[in-house]
Amino acid sequence: MFPFIFYIGALLAFINAPGSYNDSCHLHFLVDRYFIDIDDIWEPQCWEMIKLALVENNCGSRIITTTRKLEVAIEASQVYKLQSLSYDNSKKLFYTRIFGGEGKYLGNQPDEVSDKILKKCDGIPLAIITMASLLVDKPREEWSELYSAIGFGHKDNKHVENTMRILSFSYYDLPSHLRTCLLYLSAYPEDYVIAKDPLIWMWVAEGFVCKKQGKGLFELGEEYFNDLINRSMIQAVESEWERVVEGCRVHDMVLDLICSLSCEENFVTILDNNVEGALSQKQIRRLVHQNGTAEHVTPQADHMDMRQVRSYIACSCHINRWVPLLGFKLLRVLATENCHFMEDRHLANLGSLLHLRYIGIRRASIRELAKETGDLKFLQTLDVRGTMISEVPARVVQPTQLVCIRVGWMRTRVPNGFGKMTWS
Repeated sequence: MFPFIFYIGALLAFINAPGSYNDSCHLHFLVDRYFIDIDDIWEPQCWEMIKLALVENNCGSRIITTTRKLEVAIEASQVYKLQSLSYDNSKKLFYTRIFGGEGKYLGNQPDEVSDKILKKCDGIPLAIITMASLLVDKPREEWSELYSAIGFGHKDNKHVENTMRILSFSYYDLPSHLRTCLLYLSAYPEDYVIAKDPLIWMWVAEGFVCKKQGKGLFELGEEYFNDLINRSMIQAVESEWERVVEGCRVHDMVLDLICSLSCEENFVTILDNNVEGALSQKQIRRLVHQNGTAEHVTPQADHMDMRQVRSYIACSCHINRWVPLLGFKLLRVLATENCHFMEDRHLANLGSLLHLRYIGIRRASIRELAKETGDLKFLQTLDVRGTMISEVPARVVQPTQLVCIRVGWMRTRVPNGFGKMTWS
């Protein structure tokens, strides 16, 4: 038995983060033997960096890695190629997802349509789960029509192609409001845990959540969130202690799909080290900066037309200075998570963002919240948890539509007058 078992999902992010790794950096453990599972390595160079961070002590420790690339697997020594599910196991998984338990499906009774679907899914668990989720609420007489509508491909990489076609069909089977909400998740990096409550408030701020008599907008947004989970389009993430769903992840292949669709529809523009595609877009609707040092962001942004940008989102970045906020004439969402700001550690020029409805500055090195935040008449949500902001100005309570404010316990002083709004 290994006395010390744990999972490292963010090791690559740690190693690749600016300033987080050097030649003398190693992982040190409290015990001699360890078992580590590192998920989804993309490049051989990443594995080489990981090996440098691990201690070899000849005590029988084990490391398991997963990858989609054979060249990476070869670098990690012994290779085990995962096999597709057998037909019987595929059938069990398929009917368990549809009917909620192994004992509830048709057993050995002949079912030609199910047979065809399972053969086309080819034992790929994601394809089976996705297809079954699509059929959950459909009468059996419609299954044949759905199978015919998918139109499986016959390209060289048929596994990936068939799975992507199934996912694509599941996407277009969503109601229009859920498609829009799902596309919004293309703004987040692979394997990123997206917090549920801030995401819902961002949907609300963007206008994705349709009003319904007798229900609040957040309650409706939560229904959207749960519906996407139930349709297997996103994966629920539970809190470690309370077993309550507090966020979600997007499966890699689903993320590939929605990123492709988002690019086609000019829904989200992602700024990274290759910004040529972003610069070629005439109109930017949602601007996203992911992972890394943002030295290039401001000069590149100077050449973009920001007048139509509705959301600005930054995740896990070192930002030398803000993208100029004065250019965001229609901005509704301003969100940064896990960002370090090298200068301008206060939110300036917020008062000019007349349409701003959501401010989320979470786990960031921001020291001050501008008093002009109180001039934002449409502001609905203010979330400054994990920042260095010591006090929320009294004027902030003035926006008449402010319904949710979140600050860090014991750190940030808040004024009186919050009334019935949600705050923590």
